[in-house]
Amino acid sequence: MEKREALEICRDLWDWLAKSTKHSKDDWPGWQWNGGKVPALNSDCPLCHLYRDEDCNQCPLFDIWGQDRRCDDLPAPFADYCTAGDSPYWQWEETHERRYARKIRDAAIAKLKELEEA
Repeated sequence: MEKREALEICRDLWDWLAKSTKHSKDDWPGWQWNGGKVPALNSDCPLCHLYRDEDCNQCPLFDIWGQDRRCDDLPAPFADYCTAGDSPYWQWEETHERRYARKIRDAAIAKLKELEEA
């Protein structure tokens, strides 16, 4: 999987989640287990799939997670920037409010636009 494909999947996943407050990432119809084409990925996230094992600081959405330190420096139970308490992902995980899903979706769209313009 390449960066562009990962961002496209991320956009599609979070666009779907932005339309509902009652679903989890596992419910997304794009996953193979739900009849879609996307196989199981690390943390059900295409960006974690690409960057978590190497360096999550390289995640294209790094700047929206609200952290300015390395993942290794985060206190337990936070293993990654995206799961730190002030990140839009963690806020969505806790509340399922669509505004947090939209923030992640919009960040993925912006990064895709940057790739197109490069």
